[in-house]
Amino acid sequence: MNNNAQVVKCYSINSGKRHDAMADVAKHISGLKSEFIYFLQEPSIKKDRVSGLPPKIQVLFASKAKVMTRAAISASKNINLWLDNRHSTPDLAACVWLTGARDKPKIYVASVYLDINDKKVIPEELGNLVAECSQKRIPLLLSIDSNSHSTLWGSETNNLRGDCLEEFIAANNMCIGNVGKAPTFVSSRYSTHIDITLVRDVNISDWKVEDVETLSDHKRIHFKLNLCKAPDVLKARNLNDADWAKFREQLESRKIVVHDIWTAQIIEMETRALVRDIDEALETACPSKLIKPSYQKPKYWNNEVAKARSDCRKAYKAYQKSDEKSAKWAEYLETRTKFRRTLRLAKRTSWRNFCEEISSTSGMAKFKKILQSESNHTVGILSDTDSPGASVEALLDVHFPGSIPAKIVERDDHQFDGWTTEESVTNNNNPSSYFITDEKIRKAIVTFGPGKAAGPDGIKPLTLRHLGQFAILRLQRIYRACLQIGYIPIDWRKSKVVFIPKPNKEDYTIPKAFRPISLTSFLFKVLERLVLWEMEVTCLKDHPIHRHQHAFRHGSSTETALSALVDKIERAVLREEYAMAAFLDISGAFDNLSTEAAVEGMLKHCVPDFIIKWYTFYLKNRFAEINIRGIERTRKLTRGTPQGGVLSPPVWDLSFDGFLEIFDSGPIDASGYADDGNLLATGIDPFILREMIVSAMKKAIEWGARNGLTFGAEKTEIVLFTRKRSKNVPSSLTINGTEIKFVKKVKYLGVTLDSELNFNEHIEGKIKKAKALLFMISKSIGKLWGPSPKLTKWAFTGMVRPMLSYGAIVWGKTLENAPKTRLDRLNRLNRLAALMMASCKSGTPTASLEIILDLKPLDLFIVGEAIKAGYRTKNRNLTKWDGIGNKSGKVGHRLWAEKHAKELGLTSPLDEGAPKFTWHKNFKVDKSSFEKGDPIQTAGISCYTDGSRTDSELTGWGFCAKSFTGDSMIASDHGCLGPNATVFQAEVWAIRQAAERLRNVPETTVFFFVDSQAALMALDASEAESETVQRCIEALNELGLRKTVILRWVKAHVGHDLNEMADELAKKGSKGDGLHSILPLPKTVVKTTVSSYTSKIWEQRWRGIEGHRQTKSWYSRPDKGKSEVLINHDRRTLSTFIQFITGFNLLGYHQRNVKGPAVDPTCRLCLEEIEDAWHLVADCPALMTRRRVIFSQEFLQPDPPWTVSQVVRFISLNQVNRLLSLAEVDQNC
Repeated sequence: MNNNAQVVKCYSINSGKRHDAMADVAKHISGLKSEFIYFLQEPSIKKDRVSGLPPKIQVLFASKAKVMTRAAISASKNINLWLDNRHSTPDLAACVWLTGARDKPKIYVASVYLDINDKKVIPEELGNLVAECSQKRIPLLLSIDSNSHSTLWGSETNNLRGDCLEEFIAANNMCIGNVGKAPTFVSSRYSTHIDITLVRDVNISDWKVEDVETLSDHKRIHFKLNLCKAPDVLKARNLNDADWAKFREQLESRKIVVHDIWTAQIIEMETRALVRDIDEALETACPSKLIKPSYQKPKYWNNEVAKARSDCRKAYKAYQKSDEKSAKWAEYLETRTKFRRTLRLAKRTSWRNFCEEISSTSGMAKFKKILQSESNHTVGILSDTDSPGASVEALLDVHFPGSIPAKIVERDDHQFDGWTTEESVTNNNNPSSYFITDEKIRKAIVTFGPGKAAGPDGIKPLTLRHLGQFAILRLQRIYRACLQIGYIPIDWRKSKVVFIPKPNKEDYTIPKAFRPISLTSFLFKVLERLVLWEMEVTCLKDHPIHRHQHAFRHGSSTETALSALVDKIERAVLREEYAMAAFLDISGAFDNLSTEAAVEGMLKHCVPDFIIKWYTFYLKNRFAEINIRGIERTRKLTRGTPQGGVLSPPVWDLSFDGFLEIFDSGPIDASGYADDGNLLATGIDPFILREMIVSAMKKAIEWGARNGLTFGAEKTEIVLFTRKRSKNVPSSLTINGTEIKFVKKVKYLGVTLDSELNFNEHIEGKIKKAKALLFMISKSIGKLWGPSPKLTKWAFTGMVRPMLSYGAIVWGKTLENAPKTRLDRLNRLNRLAALMMASCKSGTPTASLEIILDLKPLDLFIVGEAIKAGYRTKNRNLTKWDGIGNKSGKVGHRLWAEKHAKELGLTSPLDEGAPKFTWHKNFKVDKSSFEKGDPIQTAGISCYTDGSRTDSELTGWGFCAKSFTGDSMIASDHGCLGPNATVFQAEVWAIRQAAERLRNVPETTVFFFVDSQAALMALDASEAESETVQRCIEALNELGLRKTVILRWVKAHVGHDLNEMADELAKKGSKGDGLHSILPLPKTVVKTTVSSYTSKIWEQRWRGIEGHRQTKSWYSRPDKGKSEVLINHDRRTLSTFIQFITGFNLLGYHQRNVKGPAVDPTCRLCLEEIEDAWHLVADCPALMTRRRVIFSQEFLQPDPPWTVSQVVRFISLNQVNRLLSLAEVDQNC
C-alpha cells in the first residue's frame, strides 16, 4: 500500500424519500471502517433534518422553506467539506472539499437531483458551479440522478433530456465515470441507467453498481477517489480509563528547579514544563490510542432485520439468474415487502424499548432533547464570500472587530505593548499574591465541570482534579509570579474559537447567525476564578457593582431585573399615567468593548493595580485560533473580552456601570441585565416622555462611542405603556436621523410585555409553547407503553411547568382573577399531561385527573411560584412602589406578593445571601469520624449538641458540655426557634451557642460531638450561603483563636449519656421551653408554606365543584402520598386505576350514560344493583369474600380508609378485571 496515497470511498444512492431505504444507508455506513462520502438524492427529510443517519457524521444540504430537499451529502467528520451556499439549492448540494492533498488541495463535490418535470434540464446553479470550476481550474465531481437516458451511460436509447445533458458534458469537458452495463434503476416494469457520475480532473477508480438490495428502486453506486496525500493519523485518549494513582505518582516524581527570581521567560519555561509533565504523565496513565473511523450501527438493526435483508438479497439474485422473470420478481417483491415490514416493526420496537427503559431524569432529559432536535447547521461558504477562507475571515471580522491577522511568534524578549523583561519578582513572595493558596486552587478547579471542552493545551478539568500536592505547589508559584509581574504565558493567551449556530435563525449564510465560544486553557481559567474570588471579598465588597445591574451578581437574576422594571411601569399605568421604555441592543457587546473602558471600570471600583495591570496585559495580547474543517487562521485581538472567560462577565458589569451612572440622577431610570439595557421615563405627557427618551438615548450613544460600542437602531424597540384610550400619542421617535417606530409589545428577558401590561399575549404564547412540547412528547408515547408514568410526570413538572411559569413574579398575579376561559386553556395542559401518563376514557374529568395524579391546577401553581419569587427577591429590589396615587384599585406585583407573604407569616428574611468564603478556619471537622461515629476523645471538653422538632410543630436546640476528666457540667442550655426553623438550622444554632459559651472556660481543647453530618459538612465547606451557617463559622473561628477546636460526628441514640442529654434538652426547646430566638427562614419552609396555601385553595375548589361523584367517594381532598405511590405503577395499571376510580370505564352504569337505554346497567356479578365501580368495591355481594381479604371489611362506606395497593389488588381480581375489559354483557363473567 502506498503510504502517500489516501483512498476515500464514495457512494451514491437515491433513497426515494423512503425511511426504510435511509435505514439501509445507515446500516451500510455503520459497517464502514474508513473515511467516506455519501451522495444522497431524495433523502428522507424530517424537521429540516436528513433522518435515519447515524450520529457524529456530517450532513450537508441547502434547505428552503416549503421546498422539499432532494439532494444532500453525508461524510465522515474528518472530511473537510464546506457547503457552498452560492451554488446550492434544495436539488443541488455543492461542497468545497479541502483535501490537504499536494496535487488537488481543493475539490468541488456535489449531489444533484435533476427534476424530470423541469423543462430546463440543466439548472442555472449547476451551470454556474461547473463554469466557476472550469474558470478557476478546480477539480469537480458530480453525482447526479439525471432522470435522463443516453447510450453514453448505458441506456439503450437517448431521449431529449439525455441529448441536452450530453451537450452539457461535452461543452464543459467532463468525463463520465460510469462503468459496465448494470442498471442503476430497477422496477417491476423496466430497468435503466439514470444515475451518473461526472468528473473533471478527479481520479476515481473501481466504479460499480452494487448488486445488493437497498429498499429503493435505485441501486447503490460505489467508487473510490484517490488523493496524493498520506492518510490522516488521529489519536485520542479516554480519561475514564485513566489510572489516576499512576498519573499522580509520575507527575509528583518530576524534578523542578527552584527559582530565586521569576521573570517572563521563567514563567514561560515553567508553564510549558508543567504542561509537558502533565501530558507525559497522562500518556503513562492513559495512553492515547489511534482513532479508527467507526460509525454507530442503528439500534433497531437486530437479527430479524438482518435475516429479512439477507432473504431479500437472495430473492433478488435468484430473480437475476432465473429464466422465469415474472415469477421470481413476484417472490422478490414479497420478500422485500417482508423486509420493509420487519424493519418498520424493529424501529417501532426499538423506540418503544428506549422509552420504556428510561429510568432517570437525565434519561428523560435526553428523551426531550431527541424530540426537540433541530437541524444541524454548520459554517458553510457565507453570503458575499466565495471560498471557505473568505468565510472564516468574514466570521472573524464580524465577531472580532479590529483584530489583526497574526502568527504567534514565540519571541525571546517577550516585549508586548510596553511590558519588558526588566520587571521581575524575587522569591515569589510578594504579599499581594498571598491569596493564591493550594486550598483555593483545588476549590477553584472543582468549580469547572470535569468533562468541559479543553483549550488549546488539551488539558481538561478532570485531569486537574487529580493533580498531586507537588503539582499544585508548582501551579501556585506560577500563578503568584504571573500576578506579581503582570504577565500571562503565551499559551494561556491563546483561545481556540468554536462557532456554534444560534437557534431558530432564518438565514445561516450570514456571520451573525453564529456565536463564537472561546476555549482557553483551564490552567488560566483557574487563575481567573481565584482573582474573581479575591475581587469579590475586597474591592467589590466595598465598591459593589451598580444596583441596577442584575446580571452576574449574587442575589440577582432575570427575575429581579423584570421585577424592578415592571414595578416602575406599574406605578405609571395604575396611576393612569404613561411609561415610555426604550429597550436597547448593544451590537456585539462583549466582542467590542474597548480595553480602555474595561480598565476605567476596574479603576472606578478600586480593583488593585496589580490585577488591572495583569488583566490589561491579557486583553491587549491575546490571540484567537480558528480551525474550521481545514481552514486555519490566527488573529491578535485588540478589543473585547473572551466569550466564556471567567472574568469577562464581571469586567463587563464594571464597564456597563458607566452607562447606568449617567442616569443616577434625573427623570430617567436605567437598568440592565448583562448587555440588555433599558431606559424608562414616566409621566402624564407622552410627548414630553418622548423628548426625554430621545435625550437619554443620545447620551447612551455617546457613552457607547467612547467605549467602542454601538447601539443597533434596527433592534432597539420603544413601547408606550398605558391603559388610557387616548389616541393623541406619539408613534415614533428619531435618533440621529433614524426613525424608530413604537411597538405594541416587546420580549424582554423572555417575558412579553404588552403596552397595557395585562400579559395576555405572554400567557397565550406560553400556553402554545407548552402545548407544543407536550404534544411532541405525547406523539412519541403509546397508550400503554413509553416512559414510566413517574418519569412522564417528571417531564411535565420538571420541564414544561418551569418553562410555563418563568417570570411569574411579574405576571402570576393576573391569574387570581383571570377569566374562566383563560384558566380553562391553562389548566387543559394538566389534562394533556395526565393523558400522557395514563390511557383514560373520553370525557374523564380534568379535575378528577388532577386530584388522582396530584397535578395542582396550573393557575394555583403559578400563583404560588409568583409568591415565592416575590419573597425570594424582596431583599434585592429594596425600592418598590407603595401604591400612592393608585387610581385603579389594583396593586402592583410586589405589593401583591408582599401581602400574600404577610398573610402566610413569611415576614423574616430568607436564610441565604451572597456566598461567603472562609478559607482559613481555626477549627477542624474530623471527617474520619463519619465512618463509625464513635465519641473518641482523650482530653479537653466534651460538648454534645442537638436539634429537634416534635409534634408541637416547634423546633428546639440544646447542648451540654463537661470536662473529659470531671463529672461536673461546665455549660448547658436549650431554647426554641419557633415553628419555621428546620432541624438543620437548630443543629447549627446549637453549635454556635455552645461555641460562644465556651470561650472563657480554662480548658484548651474542645471536642464537639454532633449527630448531623449535614451540619458538619456545611461548616467544613469553604463557601456558605446560609446566614445561620456563616454566623456559626464565625463563632467557631473566634473560639479557635483561644483553643483547639475539633468537631466530630457521633451516632444518635446509641447510649451516649451526653448525647441523650443534648437530645432531651433539644426536645424541651421544641416544646417551647427555654430561650426563644427567631432565625432567618430557610427556603424549604417558604416552599412548604406557599405550597400548603395553594393546596388549601385547591381542596376548597374540589369540595365545591359539582359532579365527580365516584372520584369524591375515594378522594375528599388532594392526597400527595397516594399519588406518589400510584405514579410508581406501570401505565396499564395506572390507566385501569383511573378508569375505576373516576367511573369512566366499561362498567354498565357508564356505558348506559354513553350509549343510552339499550345498555342494561345491572351488575353482571350479583344481577341486583347498578354496575359501577363503587358498587363493586363497596357492597357487591359476589365480591364480599374478596373484599374482606383485601379491605378487612365486608362493606365499605364513602371516603373509606384505603391504600393504593388495596385498590390495585382489587381491580386485579379476575372478576373485576374482566368487567373492566368487557363492554358487552357476558353471562359467563
